[in-house]
Amino acid sequence: DRVASRVLDITFEGSVEGGETEEKWAIEVDGPHHFLDGGSAPNGSTILKRRQLVHMGYKLVSIPYWEWIEIRAVPETLREYLRRKLGA
Repeated sequence: DRVASRVLDITFEGSVEGGETEEKWAIEVDGPHHFLDGGSAPNGSTILKRRQLVHMGYKLVSIPYWEWIEIRAVPETLREYLRRKLGA
């Protein structure tokens, strides 16, 4: 999907483990270019993209690159991290 001339990492519709209702989800791994001066504050285009996704009815999960680097190598850690982020 494209929002604000950007590419999303993952979008899906469905329920999260045990959920009864179908929902629209967007998962975005935000690299260093999503933040101001290498810090943790999102830049303007990232804020706009997030607002647009929420306005379009998506539940948004944003994963900052520094967290992604720590969790991506171990599948069990990644699954648990995503479960927490998705509220499952």
